[in-house]
Amino acid sequence: MRSEHGALRFPFLGISREKYYVDGDPKFEEKLDEISQAWKEAGGGRPADAAARLLEVGGAAFLKVSWVAAAAQGSGRGPWPRRPLMLKDYDTYLARYTELHARRRDICGDCPQYLRDPYVVTCFPACPFPGRLARLRASAGPKRPLATIFGMPPHHLALRLAVIDGEIHERRRGRGRPAP
Repeated sequence: MRSEHGALRFPFLGISREKYYVDGDPKFEEKLDEISQAWKEAGGGRPADAAARLLEVGGAAFLKVSWVAAAAQGSGRGPWPRRPLMLKDYDTYLARYTELHARRRDICGDCPQYLRDPYVVTCFPACPFPGRLARLRASAGPKRPLATIFGMPPHHLALRLAVIDGEIHERRRGRGRPAP
């Protein structure tokens, strides 16, 4: 994302402050396990499906987690993408999105569209409740595009952003895939 002055900025503190865990850091595997547990719980009791989605979004690093490796081996799918991750930022993103989803539930909890799908964003421009869109924008605060905040479950979007930060980190050091 670009700031008002044209400089590249990131959606949260993230890479701009260089605080992260990458493969080889002491807490990297602990963070992999912690993140994988959130995906397992969100998978609705189907570890193979949860593992497959986690590997698609987060990459092969999650094969270090025993239940993910077992589920992936049983599914026979792959190969899984190799993606650099910056996992400390995952916590930052997940906390922010979880907080915003709770605020949205407080504002939109009685809306039929929200009750059908709490991640729906198509209702924002044509919200039938006067003043709700303004309240949602105010609760999100500045510099965060509202449509992307609620576009998918928080743990999914948080991991995508951690992967993006990892790619940017690798490119800065000349080791990542070339920019498109």
